[in-house]
Amino acid sequence: MTKPEKIAHRTISFNSFTTSFSLQKSIETMVEKKSGKTFGSATNKTLIYFIDDMNMPFVDKYFTQSPIALLNYIVDYGSIFNRE
Repeated sequence: MTKPEKIAHRTISFNSFTTSFSLQKSIETMVEKKSGKTFGSATNKTLIYFIDDMNMPFVDKYFTQSPIALLNYIVDYGSIFNRE
């Protein structure tokens, strides 16, 4: 079990204007570059993100919700892609 002082958390609220880009920027505010291509918690704590109103993002013409697709990518692959 992780001690409370070893946990950092953030609440991210979705709305109809939430994009995958804005979600990625929200996630990246709590991480920093460690070495090379490795990123981690800026405070060396376990990061926990609480997502509010997960069903709210706009459904695009392909019937997907890009922020939710990004969350699926992060969970499936354990990483996030570079947009540069």
